[in-house]
Amino acid sequence: MGFWEEFTSGFENVRITIEQVTGEASRLVAAILSVMQGRDGLQVEARNAWLITVANGKLSRLEMFQTHTEALEAAELPEQPQPD
Repeated sequence: MGFWEEFTSGFENVRITIEQVTGEASRLVAAILSVMQGRDGLQVEARNAWLITVANGKLSRLEMFQTHTEALEAAELPEQPQPD
């Protein structure tokens, strides 16, 4: 949580949209669209992917990747069509 708070502290608004989720119950890959607006009004959009590891029904690890393909490879999951 500390990382996330520090990462987003420079932005006035942060919107994270999960566009697609693939995987199994314990390892999920989420295609993410992040829209962040700075205090000066500048808006930035970025697409990336998260590899989410779940243990005992709780998030145990979250890894961020630049591309959906990289996250799928790290999770050892087959390539999936990416959202538009």
